Amino acid sequence: MIQPLPWDSKFFGLHIGRLELTGGLQLNNFKKEIAKFDLVYIFSSEPLNLKGTEMGYHGSRLELEINPPFSTCDLLMPSDEKVGELVAPGFEEKEDLFPLARESGYCSRFLGDPVLKLNFQKFYDRWMQLILDRKDKIWVCRENGNLIGMVTLQINDGEGKLGLMAVQKMARRKGVGKALMLGLSQKANLLGLKKIRVVTQGENSAGVGFYYSMGFKKVLCQYVYHWHNPTLKKKEG
Repeated sequence: MIQPLPWDSKFFGLHIGRLELTGGLQLNNFKKEIAKFDLVYIFSSEPLNLKGTEMGYHGSRLELEINPPFSTCDLLMPSDEKVGELVAPGFEEKEDLFPLARESGYCSRFLGDPVLKLNFQKFYDRWMQLILDRKDKIWVCRENGNLIGMVTLQINDGEGKLGLMAVQKMARRKGVGKALMLGLSQKANLLGLKKIRVVTQGENSAGVGFYYSMGFKKVLCQYVYHWHNPTLKKKEG
């Protein structure tokens, strides 16, 4: 059964659904149902032989986890004064977060889809606003007063979910990401979190390698496809 996605549909101006293909289910079983949608996100445990102009994106989705204790001994940074948790940020501090939120999605499937990428920046701005509205934990790194990196963490039922993580291009490979993870890990140990989870695209090789180096382990891999209905006229976003 294809699950309708009201939020995505309203945001992108398309009738969008989500289809999970597991346990031997085949896409052919959903031909009639899928034709009712403008766009369907297909998540499969096995790679699919899908080709044609209706395929707007195809890649992989990785779910990674790390369990306590969260090691901090190897997470050294040039200056401990650079990184800190952002508590009750003011207007200007909030505004500084949005460019980094967009930077975090450079390997996003929404950017890789030629139809959805038109709203890519707006999508990540909305995501950042949601993080602020939920009052998720946020750590930032500043250099000479300028924001160069951030990581966010949502906490529910004693578990953490890493949301957005980004480092400006000019500041990469300088230990900023590790410094941000230091702050996050220290807080996770203090709060006694049972695990931290992060979802990323398999094509984000730099990000995946970074998470592995921090001790994260892969718990799920799915193949992701964006099926665009070639017979239905796209609505304007």
